[in-house]
Amino acid sequence: MLTFGLRRAQLDLQCHRLWLRSFSSAHSPGAKSVRAQFTLDRHKGITRPLRKDGLEELSERGWKKGWQNGSTDDPPKIAKSPAQQRKRERKINRVLGAKLRDAPESRILKLEALGAHGELLDAVSKEDIKGVIQAYSSLPEKKPLSSEDFHAVAQCTHACLRFLNLEYLAPHLKDSKKGQYDTSDIVAFAERLAEDIRRGYLVPNTAAHLHLLGIFRESKSLAAGEKFWRWLQTQDDSHVSTGVYGAAIEIFAMAGRPLQDCEKLYDEALARFPGSFFAYHLSPNAILPDREKPMELKGIPMHLQEAIIRARLLLGDTRNAYLALDTALRLYPTNISHRLLKNFLIERPITEAYTIYAMAYRAGMNTSGQVFKTLMSSLRLASNMTSIPVHFQVLRAMVSMMYVFVGNSKKIPSNTLAELTIAITHIGLLPGVAAMTQRQRDEIFQLVLDIIKTLWDVGARFEATPPASAFVNIIKNIAAPAQSRSIAENAMADMTALGLDPTEATRRAMMNVAGAIADEEMVQSTWDDIVASRSAKGKRPDLIDLNVTIKAARQVGMKAFIQQQADVAKQYLSSKEQSSIDYYTMGRDEVVPNSELARSTAEEILEGVKKLRADLAIFDEKTKDPSGAMDFSKRPGMLLREPSIFAKIPEEEMRRIYDEFTTEQVRKSPSSDDKDATFAEHETSPFSPDDTVPDTDPTVPKTDPIVPDPASTTQPDPSTVTPARSMPLSPTGIPLSTLRYESWRAINALLYHSARNDRAHAAAVDVAIWEGSSPPKRPMGFTGENLEVGEWGFGGVGLREWLGEGQEREEDVGARGEEGEEGEEGRKRDGEESKGDVELARGEIGRLRGRE
Repeated sequence: MLTFGLRRAQLDLQCHRLWLRSFSSAHSPGAKSVRAQFTLDRHKGITRPLRKDGLEELSERGWKKGWQNGSTDDPPKIAKSPAQQRKRERKINRVLGAKLRDAPESRILKLEALGAHGELLDAVSKEDIKGVIQAYSSLPEKKPLSSEDFHAVAQCTHACLRFLNLEYLAPHLKDSKKGQYDTSDIVAFAERLAEDIRRGYLVPNTAAHLHLLGIFRESKSLAAGEKFWRWLQTQDDSHVSTGVYGAAIEIFAMAGRPLQDCEKLYDEALARFPGSFFAYHLSPNAILPDREKPMELKGIPMHLQEAIIRARLLLGDTRNAYLALDTALRLYPTNISHRLLKNFLIERPITEAYTIYAMAYRAGMNTSGQVFKTLMSSLRLASNMTSIPVHFQVLRAMVSMMYVFVGNSKKIPSNTLAELTIAITHIGLLPGVAAMTQRQRDEIFQLVLDIIKTLWDVGARFEATPPASAFVNIIKNIAAPAQSRSIAENAMADMTALGLDPTEATRRAMMNVAGAIADEEMVQSTWDDIVASRSAKGKRPDLIDLNVTIKAARQVGMKAFIQQQADVAKQYLSSKEQSSIDYYTMGRDEVVPNSELARSTAEEILEGVKKLRADLAIFDEKTKDPSGAMDFSKRPGMLLREPSIFAKIPEEEMRRIYDEFTTEQVRKSPSSDDKDATFAEHETSPFSPDDTVPDTDPTVPKTDPIVPDPASTTQPDPSTVTPARSMPLSPTGIPLSTLRYESWRAINALLYHSARNDRAHAAAVDVAIWEGSSPPKRPMGFTGENLEVGEWGFGGVGLREWLGEGQEREEDVGARGEEGEEGEEGRKRDGEESKGDVELARGEIGRLRGRE
């Protein structure tokens, strides 16, 4: 049953066509056309009916007779009320409807359009892009689509492109029921939609335009996106919004346009859609009305801020990108877009991205499990597996990140559990492990297995089970280096208990174990399993299967077996693949174990394993109650160290600098009295004494709140008791004022370290250009330099140090309390000497933030 609105839309479409045809009607020579007569009458203020469309004559009283008799005098102007005008419009619509119903060809055209419209919406609901394109092509030239329908079509097209991109990363997600299509089909359809908008065949919709620009951006069809934007930019506000401007900024940045062009679009968007002084609130130097409360102003275009951040990162303006992030954290300390965070994960080194995500999760920001998995994968890949300290710092960073994620979301995705498990098993691949004695390996790998067990116990509390990939890596990276068949068999038994079937990767991992323990029978039986599994799928063993098997057989000394399988494989492998078989078939000299290297490596790995085990023990203890809240009140043990120029400043001095940068500073004249102080001088600060906040009118004497005496039996009058002021908290229980201060301080460190990162990379590029070689890529992972102690330090911080920090501070306070007068005099001298350090820190922060 068609709705009334749909039928009315079809009727309006047919009326519009007949109205257009009336303008093309010709008259006798010398006579005015209908278009010219209509325009002339409108300038004279006269409304006359069009008589060439076959409709009945609708004339106004008082001049109908004279006009029919051929009078050349202008008819009198008759003022009509709005009610009369609406009545006349309804009558015209009834007449037009009757005429259309009487025309068979019009009725057939309308029914065909309605049928195609229904097919289109049905295909959109099924996300069938092939059906959407086909049904859209069946519609008339002037598309009978509402603004909402157009948005649904564009949104469906964009979603199909995203799913297609995901299929390239995960082919098992492909849905055969949705038809076969590729990126070129989607881009061509998006270009057709954009062309129909330009021709006026579709009703404009800013959300739909945003999806079309997103399609052009994600498909790298930047020229088409820029062409569409150039036209949108010249249209009225029904075609563009701040979101559309943001999409255009990202397209410009990806196309390599100068940063000035992106900044110009950003300023133009804020000028075109000013809102409630959005440009001021998004500026780096804006002052919040109250740092202790959430931002109450609605509609601040954070998507526009996200776009300019990405453009600045892509085009090399890191400082202003971090200042824009600082603005976002100041406005919304507990809620910013995960797409904004992901920009730093993609474009900046992992040491910087880790700090940003740690702040976000600790503040209570939620991201999807897939976003967290991407972060954990980036951390795992940040280890180059050549440095033992770097790898263990990566592991401890991953444990800390999972801790803050669990404390915020109360869940552990199974895929992130696998990421951390795989990273832990890579301990068996560190340099020097192969040269260890069997006793050293047994001690280390037993501790590693205990760590994995603790991790899986924590995951079980949050209903996370390890996938097959975790067991594969235990077999390959732990059982094989440990030369332990029992570890491999136990892992296979655990897989079966969880209902997981062995995969090709599992069988190859078992082949690694067979070679490591030199078991000829196990090599043969595992090879038979590989061949049987491949044959069941109508395939033969591939190159990876053969290489792993030949390597294991060479360790055992099965020369005849190696030659036999190599001869069979050469019958169906390509020449390039055959060369790989020849490489693995050739015997290589065995590496002579270095006992001194093995001893030092074992000690270093053992030390790292013990620290990691301590972190997991704390994780296990803090999550005994999965529904309980974790204590995030302490400042997080960031992987990123503060520069010494900031770290040595006392906390109260740093907070005073923070107040100077984030509040309106009003200087008092020498003659001013305290009663004339402005509210700006006493603005609420989470770090200042409570008595500096004017709770009452300055003209009224301030009264102290009445607090009941616990020892007194007399209850005070409730009307005289001043209630305690509630302080807004984040979802993780941290005051918003504290979060804003810590974010500001972390951004200072990020500005400092990112500047050094950029200078080091620019110097490496200059050297490469001077030498005539290819410029190096920016180092995105951990390096040995990141672990050095001092200003450029990133190491030594894990859950053990983080959660033990408060206890250490209390011990320090107790020790200082016992110093006596001599200690007090020493602190006074240190305080005098630190004044210069405070000024240096204030100047450096001003320089980093562009306030020199």
